[in-house]
Amino acid sequence: MNIPRINRGGRQLRATSPGKRASRISPPINSLPFEILAMIFLVVRDTARSQLDWVCLAWVCSYWRQVAIGTALLWASLRITRPCSVDLISVLLARSSGLDLELEVHTAAFEPLDILARVLEHSDRLRSLSLIYLHEQTSAVQSALNVVMPRLHSLSLRVVYHPACLLSNIREFSTLNLEARCVPALRDLHIISVHLLVPASVLRGLVSLELSEFSQISSRLPYEYIYGMLETCGETLQRLHIHNVPCAVMHMSPEPELRFIQLRELKVKASRDMTTANFLHHVRLPHTTRLFVQKEFGASTKEWPRDTSIISENMFPYTRSVRKEALPILLETRKFRLQMGRNLILTGFGADGKDCIWRATADLRQVSRDVTCTMFGPMVGDISQLVKRDLVEEYECHLPPYMPTYDHLPSIVCAFPKLLKFTFGPTRCIQELFEDFLVSRAGIPGLEEITFCMPDVADSLIEMLMKCKKLRLQRGDSVLPPVLWFRLPRRLKSCMTTRKKIAQLRIKLHRIVKLEVQYLDCAFCQRPPQEPHIITPPSPQVKRTYGTRLSTSSNGG
Repeated sequence: MNIPRINRGGRQLRATSPGKRASRISPPINSLPFEILAMIFLVVRDTARSQLDWVCLAWVCSYWRQVAIGTALLWASLRITRPCSVDLISVLLARSSGLDLELEVHTAAFEPLDILARVLEHSDRLRSLSLIYLHEQTSAVQSALNVVMPRLHSLSLRVVYHPACLLSNIREFSTLNLEARCVPALRDLHIISVHLLVPASVLRGLVSLELSEFSQISSRLPYEYIYGMLETCGETLQRLHIHNVPCAVMHMSPEPELRFIQLRELKVKASRDMTTANFLHHVRLPHTTRLFVQKEFGASTKEWPRDTSIISENMFPYTRSVRKEALPILLETRKFRLQMGRNLILTGFGADGKDCIWRATADLRQVSRDVTCTMFGPMVGDISQLVKRDLVEEYECHLPPYMPTYDHLPSIVCAFPKLLKFTFGPTRCIQELFEDFLVSRAGIPGLEEITFCMPDVADSLIEMLMKCKKLRLQRGDSVLPPVLWFRLPRRLKSCMTTRKKIAQLRIKLHRIVKLEVQYLDCAFCQRPPQEPHIITPPSPQVKRTYGTRLSTSSNGG
């Protein structure tokens, strides 16, 4: 192709083809400043699914390579989880330019001595170290822990056992020894399935401690191992996570009280029957502790504890004296929320009503039908044993549409004397609540507003509201608060039938109650009725009068 020449100012220039002009135009992202592009690279690194896939950012063009290599913070945090050249690891670590390092290393993908040697070349810069190793690599990991790491702040150790080792009668398991001179600055320790011997001087300096997955070696650990660690670091510990640590490991006879002075967060997750309640029964927490409890029920569970005062399927011990001393955070609950679906969630909020101060979660997906009701009753049937009822100002209760009755839940009438806001659903439970209102002819004293969370505006609900209006006009008894909210799914916002029902209701309830509508989806109350049943309906029984039952109970909870 002949390119014509153009004469400009006496000079002849060769014209450039459109394709070549386009190839010379720089992409818009290359016009970003160095610092902005470096921040984008950091986000890509932190969100990458694989360990070092983000390294290819340095291969796109010379400008990207200049930014990547010139950003030392980009190479200060590495996840080495798959086989790669150990020389490459050395090059990547050298690019961090003296910054503190945060490393996660899976030694199973390498010859452990080689990869650990490259990592420990920078032992004076290690800030966080996470090691995941095989049981047979214990000696190599012990050699690495014997190296002095003066700036190490966080240490995580996890061992992977061969299935044959767990099934055999071999009593050997991974035991490591941590020396105080090697980790003088250690503040965060995470132990997973490892028998780690930690000196008392190190434990007393810990701020955060996580103990996970000790069920594999529970029969091989001494009984005082867990309690000894917690008792030693109880005065300085601020964050404690316990995940699947069976009761056998945490049992001592007699069981001592574990007192924490500065604890800010306690998370307990257990899949064994007695671990959660047994641990909380003996722990003593300050008022500033945020409590998160999660229980997983196995499908093979057949027997349930009978002594509900100490060991119960409830998340918390039932003994009131222990509750006041051990779990004072429960007594500060001002807002209470119960959500029941595939998971059961109990949530308590403080005075501001926004920040969660405690939460209990139970996974019900693996529970067989014949034992679900046995479990469900102790879980929520004695809510008044958990919180101080005369302090609760807001209460939310979200149940699935196939819940046959709320007879085993605490009734609202006379249950919370200072209740101001109440949210309830779905439609079936709302109708049963109205029956309580009509029987008591009093509703909830002091209630300012009530919210009904439901999938639609049912005709039966409208009929119940008309009965409340009739009671108000004929007898002067008001069973409804001044404000009534309907919480409906978002899909009904454009439904003309729903809008017509609401408009008619507002006219009929004029001067009786102020009706407001909120379109907000709820994963619990607005679930389709054809959802497979998780809860087996209880056996038929005579319905109790809720107002009478609760009027005899104390308001102090």
